[in-house]
Amino acid sequence: MKKRQGMSVSIGSSTMLLIFVVISLVSFSVLSLSSAVTDKKFTENIKIKNLAYYNACNTAEDEMASIDAMLAQAYTSCESEAAYFAEVGEASTIAVPVTEYQELQVVLKHLYPLNEGDTYYKIESYCLVNVNSPEIDEGLHLIQ
Repeated sequence: MKKRQGMSVSIGSSTMLLIFVVISLVSFSVLSLSSAVTDKKFTENIKIKNLAYYNACNTAEDEMASIDAMLAQAYTSCESEAAYFAEVGEASTIAVPVTEYQELQVVLKHLYPLNEGDTYYKIESYCLVNVNSPEIDEGLHLIQ
């Protein structure tokens, strides 16, 4: 009787291949889950920052509306351009905090309207300004 030597090798190799495929799928699914959790945290941080920025924009717009009303009142009460600028000044600056590290700064240049319907100010600058720097922890925290 002749012994078949090739059969024992093929049975073990299919089992090993199956184990390798299962381990690979589990590894890739864990990596995918980890990536999804990180993306969710990043998206939440962006959402919070955008919300804070747009709230600051709304506050700045409200302050600009009050300055506009103040300039309109000064325009009607003053008789000359010199008296108008003496009362209201040349410019206004609005600073609205966005985060503890940034603020929205709006610089308005006051204008004297020559015709009806002209504006009372011109926006010179509308930008985010860093007011503080966060302290960065550069230590390695390997065990939590």
